[in-house]
Amino acid sequence: EESMQVMDRCILALLLAACIAALDEKEDPVAGEDAPDPEPPDPNAWPHCHQLDTNIEGEAILANVQAFGAVAGCFRYDCQRSDKFEAKGPESCALICQSLPKCQFWVFGQEEGMNKCWMRSGDSGRQTNVTGRITGARSCFPDGQEPLVKGNSKCWMQDFDYGVCCHPQYG
Repeated sequence: EESMQVMDRCILALLLAACIAALDEKEDPVAGEDAPDPEPPDPNAWPHCHQLDTNIEGEAILANVQAFGAVAGCFRYDCQRSDKFEAKGPESCALICQSLPKCQFWVFGQEEGMNKCWMRSGDSGRQTNVTGRITGARSCFPDGQEPLVKGNSKCWMQDFDYGVCCHPQYG
């Protein structure tokens, strides 16, 4: 009787293995159908609108980026007249470019060990194969992102604001 149970188990195991093998060989019914191809991403939408490993050297915009909250990484340490600033990511570049009327392009990359953004009014001096640089046009920004206004309250706290700290009349 014990040998019959062992034999029954062996037969069941063989049947199960044969069943699994048959299922593996069977064509996937979904793959065989004419399924529609997924739509490719919109090349003009964030983040596909970036140009990776591209830099723009010319046409710098010297602007008061401190008015939008930039406080480090600026040209000659002056964030009230700078084309660059320290940033967390390309989203920051897109936001400030969108907020500066003269800005047509932004660049994100590293300089002096920190991530920075550069603002450009044109794309002269465009360079490709520049590892680590990301370039975008003014129209390249995340969905729902709105331009900032100088002295935006999101950038300051309580009574320490743009008017107190950064207005050019105070030097």
